[in-house]
Amino acid sequence: MTEMTSSMKELLKTAEEDWFKGKLTRHDHFEALVRVDDALNLVPEEFAVQDRRRFMASYFGHFMSMHRELKFSDGVIHQLLLWELDHDGPTDEMRFLLGNHVVRFLKVEFSLIT
Repeated sequence: MTEMTSSMKELLKTAEEDWFKGKLTRHDHFEALVRVDDALNLVPEEFAVQDRRRFMASYFGHFMSMHRELKFSDGVIHQLLLWELDHDGPTDEMRFLLGNHVVRFLKVEFSLIT
């Protein structure tokens, strides 16, 4: 492992000792998004708009507007998110340590590739 990779690992959002092994058990469809909608609808009315806005602003919010029949691999997303880095860049940008490289994606781009 190179010195740069070691120092970049200190910026991981989730420390390696806190990782758990993800296990891909199936290719999921977006049926789970209906449960997210249901959960957001159960939130008291005064918080519902704020909670939905916060969820939609996250990088998972883009999934809500994607076609419901697309295949979804939670294992791939899990592995990518384990290598996500903290950064002081734009808030709509995500950075990952992949091998010896720091890879940057806009949240919209991340949604498209996953």
